[in-house]
Amino acid sequence: MSKRAFLKAYLKNPSRTGSVLPSSERVGRAFARQMDRLSAKRIVELGPGTGAITEHIAENSPHLVEIDKELCRLLSERFPDCVIENRCAIEFLEQCHEACGLIVSIPLINNPERSNIIAAIRKAYQRGIVSWCMIFTYGLTDPLREVGFDKSKKIKSVLLNLPPAHIWLYE
Repeated sequence: MSKRAFLKAYLKNPSRTGSVLPSSERVGRAFARQMDRLSAKRIVELGPGTGAITEHIAENSPHLVEIDKELCRLLSERFPDCVIENRCAIEFLEQCHEACGLIVSIPLINNPERSNIIAAIRKAYQRGIVSWCMIFTYGLTDPLREVGFDKSKKIKSVLLNLPPAHIWLYE
């Protein structure tokens, strides 16, 4: 069901969805391993899609922000204990006033809103809203270098994902 819903979202808006398939189990597990050492009272996942990463971090009760209504319905069925908002990530970050750890599952590499998303993350970080951030990308370079985090590090490459994914951590 999740793959079908994801493909449907991709066909509706390829640049917003970013990939034909949801992230693999390996990507989700790589995120979960990092969660053990990161601290935040609140975890926010932007663009969870079908919940491929959410599934592995659900014990942290992440706040989910997804722009696609159909994917929000799927997320609410899969993760009834999570708060799910059907809204734009940029709008959410601009209006957020509570500190959080941020997981970005929005594909930036071919996203027409890339610069606006990065600007919103930068402003939230500068305001002290974002204490740390994790993102995966299909590209080889640092996707959030423009934000100006104190520390950035590629923590994992998941070559068995389609396409291969690279996970970055910012603090």
